Amino acid sequence: MKKQSSDQILGLQKYFLLLSVLLFVGLLFKFLSPFLGTLFIATVLVTAIHPFYEWIMKRLRLRRGLAALLTLLAVVVVILAPLTFFFFSLVEQAAEAYKVVNGHITEIIQSDSTLPFLDKYPKLQEWVEKLAPLSVEETLSMIGNAVGSISTFLFSQAANIV
Repeated sequence: MKKQSSDQILGLQKYFLLLSVLLFVGLLFKFLSPFLGTLFIATVLVTAIHPFYEWIMKRLRLRRGLAALLTLLAVVVVILAPLTFFFFSLVEQAAEAYKVVNGHITEIIQSDSTLPFLDKYPKLQEWVEKLAPLSVEETLSMIGNAVGSISTFLFSQAANIV
């Protein structure tokens, strides 16, 4: 009788331990989920750069700290500097596109005309009017807002990367 009771307690302890581990893993995942993208990128970078670090240590016969510093400088110069330049160029082009689109929108709204290319294609104009019951001003304003939102998004992403 005592053996059966101790077996039941051991069985309950196993289930409790399993439930506790699953709960811990679930909470850990919930806590770390905002950082998973960053951790993945860090893992990829470490995996890609570690052989270069080893090569510097062997080739130059340096201490680990100095080899790590040289590796870090090489990564900044070779990877991060061009990437930063690329993203700032992208943001600059998005801001320029916003200015151009906004200028065209203002010009069309002030001229009180429909889109110039739609006059040449009456069927297309008819189709656009059926699909988009908004006025030209509302449609163009929506396009301008979309381009502005894209520009803002690109700028914030570039700022996060840097």
